Amino acid sequence: MVNLPNELLKVQLEISKTTNIYSILESFNYRFSKEEMNKKWLIVGGPKETTNLMEQRKKTLDKDQVKFLDQMKNQQEEFKATIDNLERTIQNFHQHQKLENHNDIAQDVASVNEQLARYQDDARKFNMQESLFEMTTQTDYNKLNTMVKDFQPYSNMWLAANRWFTDYPKVRDFPFLTPVAQRQLQRPGRQRGREVRGGLAQDAHGRAALLQGPRHRPHVQDHRHHQAAARPVPAQGAADGRAQVLHSDS
Repeated sequence: MVNLPNELLKVQLEISKTTNIYSILESFNYRFSKEEMNKKWLIVGGPKETTNLMEQRKKTLDKDQVKFLDQMKNQQEEFKATIDNLERTIQNFHQHQKLENHNDIAQDVASVNEQLARYQDDARKFNMQESLFEMTTQTDYNKLNTMVKDFQPYSNMWLAANRWFTDYPKVRDFPFLTPVAQRQLQRPGRQRGREVRGGLAQDAHGRAALLQGPRHRPHVQDHRHHQAAARPVPAQGAADGRAQVLHSDS
């Protein structure tokens, strides 16, 4: 609609050419049919009729814009009241303290989470509508983000508690293994336990020997010396190897 006047100017040039053709033909006493004359006056009056129609449509759209803007403002007032009610619900949620009511409280939590998500979508839609109305300032709905953060601990706690109370009997009574399978798994488990305990005992004995001081170090050195003496010597011949072992034993 903004570019329509410019488009009408372009069409007006073509209309002028057409009317000139009609005038030339009339100068030669050409007789136009009724249909041809109707087309002529339709073309000539087209820009004026288009302009009038555009003005009428603009008035209608202006009225609709005012009506829709008022509707949006009323909806936003109701929306603000709804947000305030939900905020009070969240602020008073600390009053829920009885675990035996976990199922009902979890349902309330799910309802609040659903409302928060829906209200955030509604807030984005309202801001989008304000942009379409070319409003200079948009309504700030950051309050909803704060409400989501404030309610998150309650949501996590009560939903987790409800899941625990709901799932615990199923997990407790679930037959994970048959008695035969349990006995089969317990047997290697005991063996692994003995191996681990033995390894820990050896490690503790070694640490104690190191911490007791130099008195026990000669024993360790002698033990290493006997190990080195008993280690096989690279062979230069079988006789040389046996001789070195006998010499070390002597």
